[in-house]
Amino acid sequence: RTDTMVNFWLGNQLDERLFSGWQVPYKDNIIWQDLEQRIAIASGRMPDIIVTPSDNTKEKKDSAKEFEKILEIKVKNDVMKRLVKDGLRNLHLYLRSAIKIRWDKNRGPNGDMVFELVRPQRFSMDHTATFPHDGFTADNMEMIYEWIEEPVGVVAAKFPKKKDALFQALGIIKGTPRQLIAKMKYLEVWFSFYDNEGKIIEGVAHKYNTVILGSSKNPFWDWEGYDKATETMDEQGNATVDTIYRNHFDRPRKPYIFLTYQNLGRSPIDDTSAVEQAIPLQRTVNKRGRQITEISDRAIPKIAFSGI
Repeated sequence: RTDTMVNFWLGNQLDERLFSGWQVPYKDNIIWQDLEQRIAIASGRMPDIIVTPSDNTKEKKDSAKEFEKILEIKVKNDVMKRLVKDGLRNLHLYLRSAIKIRWDKNRGPNGDMVFELVRPQRFSMDHTATFPHDGFTADNMEMIYEWIEEPVGVVAAKFPKKKDALFQALGIIKGTPRQLIAKMKYLEVWFSFYDNEGKIIEGVAHKYNTVILGSSKNPFWDWEGYDKATETMDEQGNATVDTIYRNHFDRPRKPYIFLTYQNLGRSPIDDTSAVEQAIPLQRTVNKRGRQITEISDRAIPKIAFSGI
């Protein structure tokens, strides 16, 4: 189904080998025209950012307004609009689309968040996954896996403890420059598991064939926190201590935003798309256009005279 939709979008709608010398391989690609117009309109209307202050003090309100301006710049720029546009195109042609959020320590002086479009052929999720209705699109997915493609040297630097095992699995002895710059694929798996009390915990693991390169709890979540003294006292007259966590959500979450549109709720993969629904219409347009063109080519010109 996705191959058919991609071919129709590209204009590969006819097998010209089936047309004889007198037939016209007529095509009028309305699918490409309409889809590109749809996603251009959608990506051009980025949502407004609203930050709610934690209380009604002037300081908190001013901070919320300043934070709104920062988020407006990050969300409503041309780069983000192109990202959304490409994501919507993937959704219409492949029935699934995802944007990954990761922290890049090399971005700027202090590091920054990076939003990346994931190729549809490189990710999937567990068979019981569905979309929740609260906007956190990955919460109902027990597992999300993605194929990562990077040079061998980069992977070895990321997982130095498993460098020898990785080289052995790849058949590398010393690691020549040519071998280190060659690209390899490995799995990045984000998964949910539960402790003895039933509390949900999010983890991530990296794997190449049978070699587990690394595994840990979700690195984008503060699991330990820090202690902060409060104004209250205990029975001995000492200040009590609260544990403060530097987290923005109420639970750890997998770093993916999934797109959906024509979905019956059975899976994160859409059940159909506007492109798929337009294919019969596209075939009719091509057929009628070919008939009109052939009739016009076969028409014999006639001269009309007006007599007395």
